[in-house]
Amino acid sequence: NHSISDIGKDSLLSALSLLDEIYAMANYINADKFWSAQIQQIYINKDRDMELVPLAGDHKIVFGDTTFMDTKFKKLLTFYQQGLNTTGWWDKYSIINLKFKNQIVCTKK
Repeated sequence: NHSISDIGKDSLLSALSLLDEIYAMANYINADKFWSAQIQQIYINKDRDMELVPLAGDHKIVFGDTTFMDTKFKKLLTFYQQGLNTTGWWDKYSIINLKFKNQIVCTKK
């Protein structure tokens, strides 16, 4: 175990911490039938945020880190079912951002 300040200063520890998060995310997705069918790629952007690339729709999902992962996936599922599940809405947004607590921020195309 390492302190947060140690991880931030040591690039190897930082990379290992990020790999742990990717591993946790991949396990979560693979354990869920819906998400394993929906998410085709996990990408780490320059800000070290996880981005998910779904099979359906022409958008990316900025997930952030794995903090509150279950809650973020539940919010996204609700948004898919109640927000995007309207004719023509799947291709309306380029980015669906889940990084912020208690909200989903979308960027229109």
